[in-house]
Amino acid sequence: MTGGTVNGLLVQAEQVHLRVTEPRWPCRVGLIPNVADAFQPRGLVRELADTPAGTTVLSGMGGVGKTQIAARHARSLLRSGGLDLVVWTAATDREAVRQSYTRAALEIGLADRQDLEPAPERLLAWLDSTDRRWLVVLDDLTDPADLRELWPPDTASGRTVATTRRRDRPLAARGRRLVDVGLFTEAQSAAYLAERLPAVAPGEAAGLAAELGHLPLALAQAAAYLDETQMLPATYRSMLSGRHPLSGLTPSGGALPDDQRAPLPAVLGVSLARADRHTGGLATPMLQLAALLDPGGIPVGVLTGEPARAHLGRRVLASKLPGPKGLLGWYGRLFDTAEYDVLVRTLPAHGVALPSEAAALAVLEVLHRFGLADLLPASDGREFAVLRVHALTQHLAHDTLPAAAKSRAAFARLVAGALQAAWPVTDHDQALAHALRANTAVLRVNAGGALWADAQAASASVLQRAGTSLTQSGRVIAAAGYFEDLRREAEERVGPEHRATLILAGEAANARGRAGDRAAAIELLGALLPVLVRVQGPDAAETLACRGDLAAWRGRDGDPAAAAKEFAAILAAARRALDPGDLFLLTARNNLAVWRSSAGDPAGGAEALEELLGGLPAGFGPDHPTVLLARANLANLRGRAGDPARAVAELRALLADRAPSYDHDHPHTLVARASLADWLGAAGDRTGAAEACRGLLDDALGALDPEHEYLALIRESVDRWLDGPAEPPAEPGPVDAGSVDAGPAGSGPVVP
Repeated sequence: MTGGTVNGLLVQAEQVHLRVTEPRWPCRVGLIPNVADAFQPRGLVRELADTPAGTTVLSGMGGVGKTQIAARHARSLLRSGGLDLVVWTAATDREAVRQSYTRAALEIGLADRQDLEPAPERLLAWLDSTDRRWLVVLDDLTDPADLRELWPPDTASGRTVATTRRRDRPLAARGRRLVDVGLFTEAQSAAYLAERLPAVAPGEAAGLAAELGHLPLALAQAAAYLDETQMLPATYRSMLSGRHPLSGLTPSGGALPDDQRAPLPAVLGVSLARADRHTGGLATPMLQLAALLDPGGIPVGVLTGEPARAHLGRRVLASKLPGPKGLLGWYGRLFDTAEYDVLVRTLPAHGVALPSEAAALAVLEVLHRFGLADLLPASDGREFAVLRVHALTQHLAHDTLPAAAKSRAAFARLVAGALQAAWPVTDHDQALAHALRANTAVLRVNAGGALWADAQAASASVLQRAGTSLTQSGRVIAAAGYFEDLRREAEERVGPEHRATLILAGEAANARGRAGDRAAAIELLGALLPVLVRVQGPDAAETLACRGDLAAWRGRDGDPAAAAKEFAAILAAARRALDPGDLFLLTARNNLAVWRSSAGDPAGGAEALEELLGGLPAGFGPDHPTVLLARANLANLRGRAGDPARAVAELRALLADRAPSYDHDHPHTLVARASLADWLGAAGDRTGAAEACRGLLDDALGALDPEHEYLALIRESVDRWLDGPAEPPAEPGPVDAGSVDAGPAGSGPVVP
């Protein structure tokens, strides 16, 4: 059949009753949604209009406006006379699609009501051969497998548009164009709200749009809710940011705008329920973890580490318990487990193995496929994968957490453990460090005081780690402000003499020194030390660390001999009080060697470092951060002792060992590069020294704050070998403790 007329259809008997009259064109099958009020034309609308034929799959999370774009496209084509047939079907399952095709076949005379089974195939055959202009819209495609052998054909006269939350690769097969439908832009959100809420000031509207993440459905329902309740936008925003349940922030059923059938939580919940069915119920707990973190990007390692997998295992255990009452009771009690390692021990006792990293990653992939999150693989500019989750999806997941404050606080501490477990000892990847700091900042806001709630404030150690990360990344000014703010918070939450507060006071003092205020560091540490002696004891690790910090800053301030003497005493006390493999011992030995050199005994310092490196405790390999630092110091001391060639060889080996794990602009890498240039020059290789300096200052200026102590040393080296005198100075290379050690000995973590 072509052109809508009967064209020799062969039948076996006379029971086939086909329509022999011409259908009324244009013909509509199915209900095309009305275009929403204040509809915002996007680039996709024009792209669809300019696509004369073929199949376009509009993919995106629930609520981005895929159906509205398809409806606008269909209505525009009908209005312009560009269609003879439009078939709109809700593609929620295979049977719904077949029924819609059957109705279309009946409407245009291709099917017999007495034998409807072959009707869909007859419609597809007609679409493949007709010169009539047609459009088939497959709205809300739930499972791409449902369209096996039911995709409309690709012809010159036909168009197909599918809308779906899925991102499966087969959607883009056979020439189909898979298009990602994103959120409104700021301008589109502003234009929409200006029309829907004309009385709201532009600035207030912009804040509301940002709080809603520019999700079109959320904007529509928020506007309807504000109309219905006459609530002030500022109040609505406050409730939203305070994680008031989403169900209480959407209009009642009768007030839903634009003929919408479901409120936002239900729309998002459909995707979550589907994802749970494909993951054995693990999609929800995975999104719960993400709910407290940065929607802009969560390193996948946070969500696949042991604490995160312990949370998934908790859900597996809950699903095995009999009956709803038992399920809720056990699940609630397991949420009250503050320490994830206790949970890890609990699961095997109930016959549940900890899910593997591969299993956790598979859950993330399902979240991506179902449009609940964006799973972005590692790329050239980022060596780790990240998960991005819309803020309202996070809100929905947060609403699924147990309501009890104690349970939510315990869960926040578990998420803190997940961040801590994913954080390397040293920030060798600056992009990863930045992402982890951003997630810690979001968790700090979302958790409130929960991270300080256990007796030792153990979970707050992730907050301290974020400050240390700022220091390791060269952001010393930001670190100084951060640690002072964190110290004040600790004082308010756990008291001025709590162990956590005292440790953070030491961190704040050291940060002031690194930011250029040595006098303040000395004064603050001098006041802190007697408090630590009284509260923690003279041989406590925290007290010894404070003594080391104070000695280092006094040495930097011009008294290296006193610093060396004090570090000798500290080391003797530490050997009595600490285990032989304690990191503090290694750091103290390194600093003692450096201060001995600075006090006039470079040979003695080199000998001490050789002894240290020759007998490393278990767990400290050649690429451990503190060991790398000791190696750099030893190389510099060899040069100072008159062997620049050996210093060059050892620094080159050191940089080669650092390269696989550390960025080229890591602060310690920058200093090692400057030292290499200096010792090359001292060995007579001025050309090599100049080459080593090329790009060094630019890297340092991009990575370090202007006040960073390393920057002046690097600038001196660059000036010396690129623009300086022909003869090298008598004592090249940054050697004193202020330039090559880890800084002050360090207060250590908040937790033991």
